[in-house]
Amino acid sequence: MQFNTGIAFAQNFGIQHAITKGAEWILLMDQDSDPAENMVSLLHTALLSNPLAAAAGPSSVDQRSGRRSFFVLDNGWWPQQWAPKTADFSSPPLSVGFLIASGTLVRRTALPTPAPMRSEWFIDHVDSEWCLRTRSQGWILLGVPDAVLHHRLGDKVSRIWFLRWRQVAHHSALRDYYMFRNSILLARQSYVPLRWKLFFLSRLVQFAGFFLVFVPQRQHRMALMAQGLRDGLAGRTGPRL
Repeated sequence: MQFNTGIAFAQNFGIQHAITKGAEWILLMDQDSDPAENMVSLLHTALLSNPLAAAAGPSSVDQRSGRRSFFVLDNGWWPQQWAPKTADFSSPPLSVGFLIASGTLVRRTALPTPAPMRSEWFIDHVDSEWCLRTRSQGWILLGVPDAVLHHRLGDKVSRIWFLRWRQVAHHSALRDYYMFRNSILLARQSYVPLRWKLFFLSRLVQFAGFFLVFVPQRQHRMALMAQGLRDGLAGRTGPRL
């Protein structure tokens, strides 16, 4: 192909190929991810121990900052961030709200079609949408803290103070468009619980506050965010025109 078809199209292509080869377990990976030697075996063990689990994902460690990511739990009225407190990552698998695609091991029987990802969303929230849709069908998702993936989220990472010190990943300005558009599209899905709609919309407010204050190209980013909001409300999908 001579053009970018987006992450979801690429994932569907790989999933279809794996299914034709008879795969029972499918591992999703980004090109800049580096799994620990035992990552896949730990994810596989977690899935074998729970037949209701559609997928299991690792704890990501940023390759630049060394900072470990958190899981988002769905145990109450509002999604909560959680990270193990032990330095050796020794914690049992836990049910989580969603998983980042890279490093996730998926059970074949949790894929009702050979093209489960919404390719028309192109990029951003493709994994979130699949996770919430899959959970609405009765499956659960497992976060496996002992399984480690070294990963690069974003083009760079900044450390800023906003009520507390935070590590914020930067993407290109164009990603602002997809983040805003697809967050609106996600919030419009009937199977997404209200608390998750509000959660993702509240993240847009935080996202805009950071990138319009601390990052260059403010006017350009603002225009892309506004276009993303308009296209999300209009239900437009595919690559940005």
